[in-house]
Amino acid sequence: MMDALKIPVISGKDSLSSTYRGRNGEVIKIPPVYTFSVFGRIPDVEKTMTTDIKKPGETDLYLVGSLDANGMGGSTYYDVLSGSSEKMPSIYPEQLIPTLKVVQEAISSGNVLACHDVSEGGIATTISEMCFGSDCGAEIDVPSTYDPEQALFNETAGRFVIEVDKSVDAKKLFGNADFARIGSTTQQAVIKIAQGKKLFSVSTDELKKAWQAPLQGVFHD
Repeated sequence: MMDALKIPVISGKDSLSSTYRGRNGEVIKIPPVYTFSVFGRIPDVEKTMTTDIKKPGETDLYLVGSLDANGMGGSTYYDVLSGSSEKMPSIYPEQLIPTLKVVQEAISSGNVLACHDVSEGGIATTISEMCFGSDCGAEIDVPSTYDPEQALFNETAGRFVIEVDKSVDAKKLFGNADFARIGSTTQQAVIKIAQGKKLFSVSTDELKKAWQAPLQGVFHD
């Protein structure tokens, strides 16, 4: 993959035994971790993009990138529910490279207000983190072609949730990339999920507290 992307990997490290001892003597052991150091040149740093929602209530959210819906193996969703699968999300250079170029060009055009990659936790986590930065919310429509669990919690890499103004022509902005409008932002700090009918809703504040809790627990011991 690094050869396909032409990204220089300048170093690597494996941390197979890392522990932390809290003030109460409790020892926390992390799973084995592989770390790679890479670098890339950014011609104009003013054209980089942050993840926080910029204009709550006035913008749409688009998902850009291809989804391997059945690849749920190794996901946080399965970890939480004690599930398992040998099917890991597949990533193909012939799909990923055009997606990365489209996202980079969209950001450079000035029409992207916020952008966040999809990783641990799937788009449910991605959208939540985007809302945390502005204390806002979102209304998300799960495509009927996917199971809600697959759509919300699949961790296929090479996908991005992007905030754009409602007036922007998404077809012109994203071209031939695999993209879809998945919802809109709201000033109300609640994330609402629907698929034809309402599936669930949860306050952004509640999600943020859960998101911060593990690290706060470490430092407050």
